[in-house]
Amino acid sequence: MRLDKRIAQLFGLSRRAAQQAVRQGQVDVNGQPCLEPALEVEPQAQLVYDANRPRAGTTARRLHVLYEDPQILIVNKPARVLTQPTPARERDTLLERAGRYLARKHGHKRPYVGIVHRLDQDTTGVILMVANARALRPFQAMFRAHAVERRYLGVVEGVFLAAPGRIDMPLVGDRGDGRRGVSRDPSLGVPAVTHFKVLETFGQTASMVECRLETGRTHQIRIHLAEIGHPVVG
Repeated sequence: MRLDKRIAQLFGLSRRAAQQAVRQGQVDVNGQPCLEPALEVEPQAQLVYDANRPRAGTTARRLHVLYEDPQILIVNKPARVLTQPTPARERDTLLERAGRYLARKHGHKRPYVGIVHRLDQDTTGVILMVANARALRPFQAMFRAHAVERRYLGVVEGVFLAAPGRIDMPLVGDRGDGRRGVSRDPSLGVPAVTHFKVLETFGQTASMVECRLETGRTHQIRIHLAEIGHPVVG
């Protein structure tokens, strides 16, 4: 069922009021703000409506540009923002923000924006985009060839007994419960290798780690660290 319809039913709103509440950032789906009234939600999804929450302003949707030239655009992706839309066609994505930024700056109605690589929705970090199609393939080839080194920082549960370390565990799209995970049969998974080292410990409860990827699989770091008993906090 559509999110706006569920919100209207659960909280006694009109359909239009429910759509407005979602677009204003007053609705959470499973603990995360959602701005898409047309999002299809599962029956068991946890929905929260806060009529007193301040409206999601345009300042929160601005693009944090780190570097720009006629070929490339390097930006900082905030947490909870998708790099690009999923089949649900979310509107407030990093790709959409970059398009609006370039449109305002250069006066083009539909500027070209190419995504070279992605970060998970809950990850904050640097994203490289290109401003013309000719620049896309060379940069994508560099990432595929691992000519660009990517490092990730995260806080995980627990304290490592041995570090630095290397995690070599193949991944599958469905580990048997519909979720991505480690393959117990190496012949069925895709190779995935993560290097890590501990930067700081917080008592006996948590550690800050730096991870470096040999491969770039979806949710690779989260899956690997959870598999060795140190899930990412949050």
